Amino acid sequence: MTVDNLGSRILTLVTRLSGLNEPAPAPASTLDRAATRAAYRQALRRWFELTAQGSSADWAEVNQVHQQILRLIDDVGEPRATALRREWAREWRQETGLCPYCGERGPCHDPEQGGGLA
Repeated sequence: MTVDNLGSRILTLVTRLSGLNEPAPAPASTLDRAATRAAYRQALRRWFELTAQGSSADWAEVNQVHQQILRLIDDVGEPRATALRREWAREWRQETGLCPYCGERGPCHDPEQGGGLA
């Protein structure tokens, strides 16, 4: 190995190691968080609508919305995603009179509360 090759390898190693000390990326901007939250709300409302349709719902859309909600939960983060879902489920129930979890008229059944009223 020549001195030039050794110097080049050391420079490459130092460059790689220096990247380890870089600051972590900044958290998402407020605008990004607001857009993510709005997308999550929209997806949940669509889920509530599909739930109300029952067996007549388009199962391809049900699956697509379900996958979208799972991604958005990751983006929003827990426990915030659950708190938002519960808030929006209550809003849905007040606006429509339908339970967002079973799609029927009547009380709102929160599965995390043993199916009890939310």
